[in-house]
Amino acid sequence: MRSEKTSILIGVFVLSLLLMMPLSVVNAVGSVTLGVSRKVVAVYSPTSAKASDGRTSTQLLQGANGVMCGFLKWGITPTSIYPFLETQISNMKLSMRGLVYQGGIGTEYLLQGDTWADGSAISQSAFNSMLARDASGNPIPFADGYLPDLASSAYRDFLVGWSKKQVDAGVDSMFFDGIYYYANYRIYVMGQNHDQTLTQYSGYFKVIADQLKSYAGSKGTRVFITLNNGYGGDIKLHPYQDFATVSFSPQDFDPPFTPHENWAQIKADAAQAMGRPVPIVAFIDWAGSLVGTPLSKLASLSSADQVTVLRNLDASTKAAGVFFAYPVYGGDTVYGKYDSVKYGTYNTIVALAKGTPGTTTTATLPGTTTTPHAQRVIAMIRVLESGVREAVLLSQRKP
Repeated sequence: MRSEKTSILIGVFVLSLLLMMPLSVVNAVGSVTLGVSRKVVAVYSPTSAKASDGRTSTQLLQGANGVMCGFLKWGITPTSIYPFLETQISNMKLSMRGLVYQGGIGTEYLLQGDTWADGSAISQSAFNSMLARDASGNPIPFADGYLPDLASSAYRDFLVGWSKKQVDAGVDSMFFDGIYYYANYRIYVMGQNHDQTLTQYSGYFKVIADQLKSYAGSKGTRVFITLNNGYGGDIKLHPYQDFATVSFSPQDFDPPFTPHENWAQIKADAAQAMGRPVPIVAFIDWAGSLVGTPLSKLASLSSADQVTVLRNLDASTKAAGVFFAYPVYGGDTVYGKYDSVKYGTYNTIVALAKGTPGTTTTATLPGTTTTPHAQRVIAMIRVLESGVREAVLLSQRKP
């Protein structure tokens, strides 16, 4: 989930307090709901933007429980933006009582000229040490920057430092995008062992998660961690999350608009990874203006078909006990930012979010897709070797 060459992506989607808290904490915490005994997930990106009818994010999201990925560091973000972020978070929490706000960072993209979180320059030697490299030892291009390597202690310090600034600004949770991009490259291009490589890189991620949680604790607060698990194919090897975030499959947006997710398997794999059952949130992911991404495919449909898709996804997730991140506003498509008001889906989203207490669904969940995961990743990452951004943007998208 990211934009093309912007230095900042301020992305928002609303996540219930249930998703943010460990299961043992949820029962003790009250939350604001949309008039019913439900928790709500919705996408709004960015919070500073207005919908096509002039309404603000706060107006469209009144009654919601939380803002997830309300701010996402993508590329260079000047330190001067963080006081603004702190004010924005504070104002939203004043207006939306009980709000939980999530920040995030795109870990798969590093630009020459970025700085440490205190604004000081990164030396060339330190920058070079952060870069992912191919089998010949050459840096791997990514858009107008480079693919970094989580194995680099300098890069982990970089991520922790910028994440701490978001905690200082008031975020309650962090979304990490692209954590396993280079791990997948090492597996499918360089031929390294699948499970061993993912286990190794999950260890690097644990260092980041532990340091960030410790820092939040020293400030008298908590931070809840999740990452983009793609389509969930390798989620059992993605531990150290408080809740798991996955994307709907692009196939869900092809007629007859039948959901393809095997939620029982995804939930079981997530529980295996985390050592306990954890909440799952499913969202309609995007990747700049790439045509085949789930959000671009949704935006290409007629309003009536979009409503059908949203209803089908809502039914399947409710039946499985998974939280659907309703696309209210934002996320990049080939047509620009997704705007549910403009596309005629906002009222449907509101109705789905409110639901009907006691109502059950009868959605039938299919088995796993037959598209081989390894073939997709290999094809995408092969293109990455030539520096094409779209390939790596899809490398974690699991069939």
